[in-house]
Amino acid sequence: MNDSNQHFELERETSAPASEIWRLWTDVSTWGDWDMGLRSAKSDRPFATGTKGTIIDNSGRTSPFTVTEFEPERTCTFVTHLPLGSLSIKRTITSTRPCRFHHDVSFSGKGGWVLSHFLAPNFRKLLPQTMGKLAEIAERSGHGATGGAQ
Repeated sequence: MNDSNQHFELERETSAPASEIWRLWTDVSTWGDWDMGLRSAKSDRPFATGTKGTIIDNSGRTSPFTVTEFEPERTCTFVTHLPLGSLSIKRTITSTRPCRFHHDVSFSGKGGWVLSHFLAPNFRKLLPQTMGKLAEIAERSGHGATGGAQ
């Protein structure tokens, strides 16, 4: 199923501490710094189950999101509500030493297949760049903040 536009995923390894990847994932204000498909994002409170927020994509479209799953330092899922359906992003730390992080993308709802047809090709193209930028920022700030220890 992960070869379809309705569901795809990618995993990456980094020398950054897992805690730094987690910090960036859960600090919504940083999303625009490393997510190549977003201009910015904001949330109504710290990241946890039930947190609501908005993202502004590169085209200027604003979409609401809700955090639906949250296991500190391990995994989180948020759902972005779009016309015709929704986009679910699940992020998981799969290993801490070395740090491996996983990004899972799926479209659902009555029009999920329509959304995936139009949006997924660009998301697929940007996902490796997004994960690379996240790793780069985490490596810079994580090793500076912790001296490379974890």
